[in-house]
Amino acid sequence: KSIVSENELNKWNLDLSIYLHFSDGETASTSIIRALRAGTPVIASNVTGIKEMVRRKQHINGYLVNDKNFHHILNLIKQVAYNKKLYKELSKNSLYIFKNNYSLNMSFKNYSKLIKLYE
Repeated sequence: KSIVSENELNKWNLDLSIYLHFSDGETASTSIIRALRAGTPVIASNVTGIKEMVRRKQHINGYLVNDKNFHHILNLIKQVAYNKKLYKELSKNSLYIFKNNYSLNMSFKNYSKLIKLYE
């Protein structure tokens, strides 16, 4: 059983200003997908599984960092928090990346292609 209900988790994601995610590596992170769906800029570790979800070439939605460089991370947080134009652009791009890569429609299309390979 989940500690937090789905509705509470969705509200929490919508209340975030910047999503920070530091990890040594993982598969596609559902928590980052939730942040993208909420249109939240992302600052995350530059590791496999995360870097594929952040900072796309055409639609930059956040920054990838070495999570041991605290001064750089703090400067990025300040930059995103205080530059409204940058914040809006990153937010718009997070939504774009979600819709074009992780939405239910895109997931269905991708799984349908996979299933057809094995028919």
